Amino acid sequence: MPFNVVDNKGNHLGIVVKSYPNDYNLFLIAVTDKTIDEVDIDLDSLKQNVATTLECKTLLGKVNEEKLTDKLNMELKNTYSDLEVRDIDVLMKYIFLKQPYTKTTDNIEKTLGVSLQDLNEKGYLLQDRSKINLKGDRIVIEDEVDYIKDSIIANEKPIFAKVVDYPIHQTSAMSLGEGLILGANLSDFGGRNHSHKTVISIYSGNYKKENYEIPAPINVKKGMPVQIYLEKDKIKYFVCDEVIYQTK
Repeated sequence: MPFNVVDNKGNHLGIVVKSYPNDYNLFLIAVTDKTIDEVDIDLDSLKQNVATTLECKTLLGKVNEEKLTDKLNMELKNTYSDLEVRDIDVLMKYIFLKQPYTKTTDNIEKTLGVSLQDLNEKGYLLQDRSKINLKGDRIVIEDEVDYIKDSIIANEKPIFAKVVDYPIHQTSAMSLGEGLILGANLSDFGGRNHSHKTVISIYSGNYKKENYEIPAPINVKKGMPVQIYLEKDKIKYFVCDEVIYQTK
């Protein structure tokens, strides 16, 4: 992808690799030792995308290279003068990441055509598109990233995160009708007439997710590292304190 990602001490964390399922305002950072120099990126596709955004194409749909260069230099001098960037190629990649994505536009991995083979990523961190902190040709995560652990579940890639507020366990009473709909019978209504969930706030990469609901009572505490395994955009497994919680 366009940028390597480092922590606030300059240590390499990984590469921005794709958008979060069904949320184009979030990117997934692959936690890997590999850098962008070791990954195949379709830079022509990226240039085509940015040229469309900056209206630098001919009537035949080709990139007007001179106009694009002039426009990028103008953007660098005016709109993005506060960035620690002096290279228009770096700026082009930054504009690509910052532009809004919708379900009708090409998502990040399709546009770049990046190959994720042999990336050997441990898992992922989250990157908020609206809060990209670019220094030179690298994205910097200012907050301490001290919650990356080895994946608990074999052949699965988690999102690494940290609980940053006090978890709340919620219990809701079910009516007789609701309980029967959910599969309980009359003999169950000594123990199955309640539903449980845990509400937490997590931080991953540079993104804070508040009121994250886990449909189970989870023994998790503030400050604890957690691993979230997704199936599409739904939680499949939630891991904390070396305990695996499976959701259905």
